[in-house]
Amino acid sequence: TSCHFEEFKKYLGDEKTLLVLDPPYLASEQKAYKNKSFGLIDFLKLMNMMRPPFVFFSSTKSEFPGYVRFLQESNSPQSHFFQTAVWYRRMAATAADNRYEDNMVVNI
Repeated sequence: TSCHFEEFKKYLGDEKTLLVLDPPYLASEQKAYKNKSFGLIDFLKLMNMMRPPFVFFSSTKSEFPGYVRFLQESNSPQSHFFQTAVWYRRMAATAADNRYEDNMVVNI
């Protein structure tokens, strides 16, 4: 099922449901997305609903890696989701002088 994150609440009670999360990057251009208003509050709501098993796509173009560091440094209850996750990192570029790291975080 593909849906806006607020619509997947009905699946959260089923532990066999794998969440595949690819939200717009915070603090980045969002013209290509249907929902152009994904901001900090939406990101925090999404993170509040998140639970394993999940696959989360992000990059260093967003605030996500810093957010995970914050969770770990503050001993947030959600930090264990990421401590037990596997991070796959790949260098990417949109131009020769614009390199960034793509991330796929998996906790299954």
